[in-house]
Amino acid sequence: MSDERRVEVGRVVRPHGLRGEVRVQLHNPDSNILCDVGTVWLERDSMPGQALAIVSSRPIGRQTALLLEGISDRSRAEDLVGARVLVPRERLPELEEDEYYHVDLAGLEVRDKTGRSIGVVQAVYPTGAHDVFVIDGGRGQQWLVPAVERFVARVDVPAGIIIVDNLDDLAGSKDSGNAV
Repeated sequence: MSDERRVEVGRVVRPHGLRGEVRVQLHNPDSNILCDVGTVWLERDSMPGQALAIVSSRPIGRQTALLLEGISDRSRAEDLVGARVLVPRERLPELEEDEYYHVDLAGLEVRDKTGRSIGVVQAVYPTGAHDVFVIDGGRGQQWLVPAVERFVARVDVPAGIIIVDNLDDLAGSKDSGNAV
């Protein structure tokens, strides 16, 4: 499976119990993706990526406990803390119209309604109330734009653009918006 076909869904945050289970904090805590896939891919900067079969999975509060093939004790589970958890893209649920995955937004060009380039989406952060787009405007300028209809007029992933509006209304804005 190539890297482009895997999507990060969460991170291993700690071991759970003595028999090798790990707790995964999903980026979407309401997702049950780890209950539906048979294999996950774990990656970390200091660890080459590896595919591991899921022996069992179960929700624990807002996290998911996984027992992975070949991980049979707490010590081995501790070695996985910090690893990114990826799944095959084709296993992700189908999206409704006007929905998108965060991974598809990174790198999109952001323009205002007149067509002027604002920058490029660097990251998307969930805040509980709504997502926030982190936009790199170049020359050290960074925008934090709430992903709500008032500020985001259109997201067009196939075209590679996001159209924003009302940036002057953002808190902390000057003539150029809420650049930080």
